[in-house]
Amino acid sequence: MLRIGDFLTIEIQEGTRLEKFRSKVADLDEESLYIEYPVNLRTNRTSFLMIGTNMQVSFTRDDSSYLFFTEVTGRVKRELPLLQLKRPGDDEIHRIQRREFVRIKWPVDIAVHPIRNEFSPFCTVTDDISAGGLSFYAPASVPLAENDPFISWIVLPLQSGYQYLKLKSAVVRTERARENANLLSTQFLEKTAQEEQHLMRFVFEVQLALRQKETRFRV
Repeated sequence: MLRIGDFLTIEIQEGTRLEKFRSKVADLDEESLYIEYPVNLRTNRTSFLMIGTNMQVSFTRDDSSYLFFTEVTGRVKRELPLLQLKRPGDDEIHRIQRREFVRIKWPVDIAVHPIRNEFSPFCTVTDDISAGGLSFYAPASVPLAENDPFISWIVLPLQSGYQYLKLKSAVVRTERARENANLLSTQFLEKTAQEEQHLMRFVFEVQLALRQKETRFRV
């Protein structure tokens, strides 16, 4: 799916800061992707990334956006010095729509609070989560229906430490999951750019950990 000449947007967690870079595919083979040294969008300087650096990469083609995860595996010298990345398989490249976020099925602690005291707060865990919303199991007695607003208190266990988010949310869909519980799919109504970055970073770290676990298992 990737082609020589594709322009790339790269996101890398550096300490507590999420840095963004631009680059371009210079060459590729069956196992590797070779890109021009990335330029930091904040500093406008070329960055020399360390081998083993994990990253989230996105690119656009024919009005569609795509996203994948990879890591730096080496450096090579051609006409220009290039950064060598692990090439993702086509099944590891996800097509995303504008304002659509990668969703993972993963348990995260969440506290659900009412806005107008219409129910008692309760704690649960997510069934899945993305930077755009999440789903969770709620007691069937909780009066939350489609379009109802509420407050989500979320604890994100990031590699850099725990992040606590308070996000105004709304129910998108509700379905009976079992006799005494409903599965509620929800979306975030209000979030800052920093809160969105924390959520995207968490999804990235979980997907990366799962991929590394699968690699070890295959070996």
